[in-house]
Amino acid sequence: MRRPGTGGDRAWWRGIVLAVSACTATAKDEPVDSGEDSDTASPTDSDTDVVPAHVELGTGTFGGVASCDGFEAVVDDQPLALVHGVQGGWHLDVSLRGTGLPELAVITYRVVDVALDTVVSQGDPIVTNKRLLGADPDGPWTGEGCYLGLEARIDFTALGEDASDPDRYQALVGRTVRLELAVSDGDTPVAEDTRQVEVAPDPCDADPTAPGCLCDPDAGFRPDFCDPDTDGA
Repeated sequence: MRRPGTGGDRAWWRGIVLAVSACTATAKDEPVDSGEDSDTASPTDSDTDVVPAHVELGTGTFGGVASCDGFEAVVDDQPLALVHGVQGGWHLDVSLRGTGLPELAVITYRVVDVALDTVVSQGDPIVTNKRLLGADPDGPWTGEGCYLGLEARIDFTALGEDASDPDRYQALVGRTVRLELAVSDGDTPVAEDTRQVEVAPDPCDADPTAPGCLCDPDAGFRPDFCDPDTDGA
């Protein structure tokens, strides 16, 4: 597991953890006074069998099956393709899988242009509350699971690009970005991971009408930007 640097590199998600802790407090069980002296109480199984939290950052999307089969590991310096979304923007698919995770997990993530040290994507915190794929929602919490398809939407204006330019994605292609992801229990950070990848273009941007692409003439749904000379009908 790779860890982000100290100081300013960590401040972004520590601040987010503080901001969401109040929102998640009501989702947690209130402590119960057992009437026993805590100094003499016997340890429980959960006290003695704690699994250290570990999270792995990767890519992949949810395929409609409640499992982690869609998770794809990512290694440093590998290409990772932009995805042209149906609303006309671009994003990078970010996913995670982990062990020893809290039942109520808060996921935060962002993308940083390495050369410019500029944040180009900042996702809203996601509270899972026992909703990790691969976890049994009706069974005992094991701390194992994954979360697929976190869309890290790119803000091209952070790179000085016009938000209406249809070719703005090219400003990020070939550049190295750092994917940063952290998990907390709503109050305390428990695990984090980072990867540096080289941004590749969405293959469909070369030919949006190719089979399987958004503007495929045979597709059942075509976004408005596929037909810029029409009224969108």
